[in-house]
Amino acid sequence: MHRPPGRLLAVLVVFGLGLIATRAVRSATSVGILGVEMYATPAQVLAGGRLRYDIIVQNRAATALTGIIVTDELPPGFRYVPGSAIIRADGRLVAHTEPGVNGQRLEWNELQAPPGAWVNAHGIHTFVQDRCTDTAYVDYQLDRARALMGPGASVRQLFYPVTTSTSGARSCWHYFVEAAYNHELHPIIRLAGRFEGSGWQKPAADSPGHYTTIAAAVARVVADLPRRDGIPLIIEVWNEPNLDIEWSGAANAAEYGAFLRDVAAAIRGLNDSRILIANGGLAPGGNILNTTFVDGMMAVPGALEAFDLWSAHPYPSNHPPEYNLHGGTARHTLATIDSYLLELARLRAAGRSGFKVLLTETGYALGDSSYAWDGFPAITEDNRADYVSRALSDYWQAWPEVQAVTPYELVDSFGNWAVWDWIYPNGTAHRQYDVVAAQAKFQKVVPGTLSVSFLAESGPLGGVFYTRAYGGTAGTTFDSGPAAPVQVDGPTPTPTVTATPSRTPTATTTPTATPTRVPDGGNLIQNGGFERDEAWRFGENGPATGAYTSSVVHSGQRAVRLGITPPSNDAASYSSVSQAVTIPADARSADLTLWLWPHTEDDPAPPGSTDHTGAQMAARPAGSPPSQDSGDRQQVILLDDKRQFLALLWSAAENGDGWQRLDFDLSSYRGRTIWIYVNSINDGDGRRTWLFLDDVSLTVAMPPIPSATPTATEAPATHLYLPLLAANEAARPLRAAPPTSAAGTPPPPGLPQVALPAEAEAGAVHAQLTTGGVAVTRGSSTRQLRAPGPLWSVALSPDGQHMAASAPDGRVLIWTTDGQLLAEQRELPRPGGLVWLGDILIVADPAQKRLAFLAPPTYAILRSIPVGEAPLALALAPSRDDVKSRLFVADAGTGTILALDVPTAAVFWKYSVGGLGTLLGLAYDPGSDRLFAAYPLTARFRALVALDATTGTLAARRSGDNRRPLTLLSALRFDPAAGHLIATDGSTTWWFTPDLQYLR
Repeated sequence: MHRPPGRLLAVLVVFGLGLIATRAVRSATSVGILGVEMYATPAQVLAGGRLRYDIIVQNRAATALTGIIVTDELPPGFRYVPGSAIIRADGRLVAHTEPGVNGQRLEWNELQAPPGAWVNAHGIHTFVQDRCTDTAYVDYQLDRARALMGPGASVRQLFYPVTTSTSGARSCWHYFVEAAYNHELHPIIRLAGRFEGSGWQKPAADSPGHYTTIAAAVARVVADLPRRDGIPLIIEVWNEPNLDIEWSGAANAAEYGAFLRDVAAAIRGLNDSRILIANGGLAPGGNILNTTFVDGMMAVPGALEAFDLWSAHPYPSNHPPEYNLHGGTARHTLATIDSYLLELARLRAAGRSGFKVLLTETGYALGDSSYAWDGFPAITEDNRADYVSRALSDYWQAWPEVQAVTPYELVDSFGNWAVWDWIYPNGTAHRQYDVVAAQAKFQKVVPGTLSVSFLAESGPLGGVFYTRAYGGTAGTTFDSGPAAPVQVDGPTPTPTVTATPSRTPTATTTPTATPTRVPDGGNLIQNGGFERDEAWRFGENGPATGAYTSSVVHSGQRAVRLGITPPSNDAASYSSVSQAVTIPADARSADLTLWLWPHTEDDPAPPGSTDHTGAQMAARPAGSPPSQDSGDRQQVILLDDKRQFLALLWSAAENGDGWQRLDFDLSSYRGRTIWIYVNSINDGDGRRTWLFLDDVSLTVAMPPIPSATPTATEAPATHLYLPLLAANEAARPLRAAPPTSAAGTPPPPGLPQVALPAEAEAGAVHAQLTTGGVAVTRGSSTRQLRAPGPLWSVALSPDGQHMAASAPDGRVLIWTTDGQLLAEQRELPRPGGLVWLGDILIVADPAQKRLAFLAPPTYAILRSIPVGEAPLALALAPSRDDVKSRLFVADAGTGTILALDVPTAAVFWKYSVGGLGTLLGLAYDPGSDRLFAAYPLTARFRALVALDATTGTLAARRSGDNRRPLTLLSALRFDPAAGHLIATDGSTTWWFTPDLQYLR
């Protein structure tokens, strides 16, 4: 049983946010009226490296507090960076006040904390934008909102279109705001531009980066809207601009940052303190990752100060509220009720903190099973009501930064967003409405905040260092105690060989390697796409420490940067990243692949021209920098298990015009533990050298699986995943049967509403999941294969003689297609996708990060291969011409598709889809040699990609949009006879061309 945090969570607790991408560390304590939160960003630096401290003093009193003293005790050896201090009140810039410095003690005097406020943080997203002239319907939605969330709750509502020619607010917009006040509700108005086709058009710029004309039109609309004293009128400037469909088909962070800046300036020109400005809430995931988008926005001059409140859309998918970042319980950080913390961390890194947060969209979609593979049940009426009611009462209510929550959406009378509705179009309430309406709506204190931010340089010694902030004013104090721990890495141990000084970093100690061991083959490298903060070791001590980056990537969301990039000044330095691996002694091959984009301003030195041979890469004195006459280099090196030099694989000084692939045969190192070490060296002569690194893999091939394998003429079994259908090669296109339900009530999510083809060829075999098992049709005869419970995945053998299905309770069932149960496998905790390889059944096992090979006659596990973080859906392409058989694996844990050799498990290629970073369904088209994948772009929109199955390059992409959001799409099947891709969400079916154009 979970333990709710209760209302004291925000009052006396210490939080650890180790999962936040910027590696900020937060500590929060409180004494009486004043409380304090502390952040260190980043939480790990090299000796002498810089970090930002944020001290956020919280005032829970109803009046401002003056004469506050804030004192910070820096750790030993740390130094304040002069001129870096910033003072803010409720997130707004107040002053750049230097502290008094006395040794390690910094002190600010005579500061003021703004008052706190009692608020009802509950709210709802109303949906009257296309019926706003129907005042009776507007009042109906506001009545239901007031009954649901209580007096003082917030209502978010869309007004559109606003264009350069808009002269003011429409009369129905004026009516809505006035009616909201009359219902004792607080309006949050989301403004938007023109809607064309299935997406939103970006605002018209006067010239690149300048939006004065459209900003003036926005201000005219806002000036026309009613205001009331004591109630803020919150203006949200557009919506989810990190999605292509919200920005004329191509999201652009710099454009939106400039637009927000100009709109904020125009609205503030009205000189009305009752009007507050919020950014357009970002979609977690998206076409541009929301945290990357924040970085791009904040790089625009003036954008950092352009908002009063930060709007966010923390959709948790099917995760319960206790799965969150505040408590450190979330592995998939983009799908939580507090994913906004990732954005706040990026804003702190940019220099802003202490503002309040609006959760202007959130909630649970009926039927969402995005993370069922991780053990979380699909969303139903009952668990949705439980999750959202506890999120409101036990979590969002307790977190002091949250000012208002407006879940998506009360009711869409047109039915496009039915899975999110709180009431049906006919007025009947969903269970979440009844449960939340019955809850007591306690007000919460949203404290006023005084923020003190500054930069510090760490000391020369390694270790974990804490700071302490304390102070107060007459009658009330605060004290953080030891807080905001920072890991300082001292001089990094690096390799040593023999005598003469060299370009290669040398060791001062011998570290212990903790390599990946993959006895059954596959990729030995952990986190080869750098999507998580793990497995890799950064060095060296100095001005060019390597780091993860999202600015330049080969695939996915992140890569690694090594060396010194503009505009930083050149300096003599080493910059490296490394990882230890053990190559099995019986591996048939071991192939290292990495993607690298080199840059240099130095004299070019192509590979092979370098004088840094193995014999010359000897020990230099520990900590010594490169000499200025040695030349810059980019290198790939092997070290032994004690991090001593082993081999120089590649060395150059190149200025590439794009990503290049490097491949190395490491089979001579079988049976050994080695370090893969990538390095960028600058000699300090004023000319910089750097590189970007991504998609590193070390693939080992093991002896083949002792079983039958398909030939070039064998046809793969095809299947759909979550929910699923399967058919052998002779299957015809599926046809959707119209759902049956009461008027105004959508059918509950479940198995696909599909009919078997009427014109099946003689001898064709079809399989369809049903509520009782699997229905197998051969010709005109249908047989029901009974299962003891619900099933997840189904697959037919290539010859149509055997049927397999996986179940969420851990069973894998194998029948003959005439109904004989051959085996019931129970060795896998949560089996996923299935595919037949001859008479061997391959089962994805996401819980144990592997593929299991089940062999007849007992179908016990013959062998397993570790693959990714959570292998889920599978598809198979048989060998043809000179192309080997390929097994495609959807890694739901990382959002990466892997193409594996059959049967060695060598990786041909991998592709990261982005979005929320998970994957759902796969399908393969043998005619065009394309692989199709379904994934959640965001919580509200799903997407499809078509890849060249031989090379892994993108051929086409189709994202859900406002007319067809594809919200729950998860199952795919390609029908080769018709040449169509078929996709379903369990109640609706779509047909696509191989280029992902809609057919119907």
